[in-house]
Amino acid sequence: MGGLGDREHLGMGGGVLEQFHLVVGAGDDPVLAHNHGANRYLVGFEGDPGLAQGFLHEMIVAGEVDRRSRLVVGLNHLPDASGSDTIRQVSSDAQNMIEVVDLAAVRRRLRVTGDDRVQFLHGQCTNDIKRLAAGEACYAAFLTAKGKMRGDAEIICRADAFLLSTEAAQGGGLREILEKYIITEDVEIADVTDETFEWAVWGEAPAAETACYPNRLGGWNVWGARERFDALVAAGAMVVSAEDLETRRIEAGVPRYGIDMDETTIPIEAGLAGWAISYDKGCYIGQETIARIKTYGHVNRHLVQLAAAEVPQRGAVIRSGDREIGRVTSATRSPALGKALVLGYVRREFAETGVSVTIGNDTAEVIQLCGN
Repeated sequence: MGGLGDREHLGMGGGVLEQFHLVVGAGDDPVLAHNHGANRYLVGFEGDPGLAQGFLHEMIVAGEVDRRSRLVVGLNHLPDASGSDTIRQVSSDAQNMIEVVDLAAVRRRLRVTGDDRVQFLHGQCTNDIKRLAAGEACYAAFLTAKGKMRGDAEIICRADAFLLSTEAAQGGGLREILEKYIITEDVEIADVTDETFEWAVWGEAPAAETACYPNRLGGWNVWGARERFDALVAAGAMVVSAEDLETRRIEAGVPRYGIDMDETTIPIEAGLAGWAISYDKGCYIGQETIARIKTYGHVNRHLVQLAAAEVPQRGAVIRSGDREIGRVTSATRSPALGKALVLGYVRREFAETGVSVTIGNDTAEVIQLCGN
């Protein structure tokens, strides 16, 4: 295993950070070096020095889950005095670090046009799109008459159209569902997935792109030219993997349609009330059920975030004693916590912070209700 070499102190944000020279070689184990002054950890992954150039890894704030509070560590390949290959870790503030992820294959994009588009789409979804000015956006669900979800979308208002960004798996189906309700209205729904490009970005405010919206993971989703995304990557932006994006989503407790939500889900069960539902917008499909739950009743289950030692399989049973109380919908290993984070539905009497349950042979604890 490579060892720690000389240390240099770097001033940053009024604090002192330590810079390490790490001797590396193929097959070496990661080195974890503690920065005592700021109670942060420098994480250096050792490996083939020829591949070290340009790698970026996290400096994780001890005990923090929120990735917006993290620092990023840049690794630059250097030779040390002995001629051995080394890596120097150079600390930089995460706010100055641009991260991007290509969403073209995982999101489907629809354009809704026509003189009646506002009234039509307003009556189809749970949020108040009449209040949107050009350039603004909101998240909304699309329901059956019984209040169950048919899909969801980020809805972006343009001067002459609405742009809908949906999960790729549901985009075609959502278009077909909406078109069934077009009778005499002047509305046209086009699938523009193949002629548009979408990516997520952190660390940079979106420029004058086609459209953008906050993605609930601390960044922005942007519709724009592929060339802009490529330029960010060429300039040194860190490309986030699909796996890391999924980890961020689960850490943030954000449900995903087709994974944590489907046609059996009432949006309030998934914690969408604060994101997707307007209770004073007027009539829309499924509104009666949603209003009745708010006024008179409750839902019987809630999507919660749990912490566990091991990552369970999707669909794994959640139990309290011998009683089945729910199922796992998503799970990942959180680098920040050093343990598994799980999303799953549990019966409402168990949907409280601190409740202990079991998933298989593993003990898990409810951290929070999603959306709360």
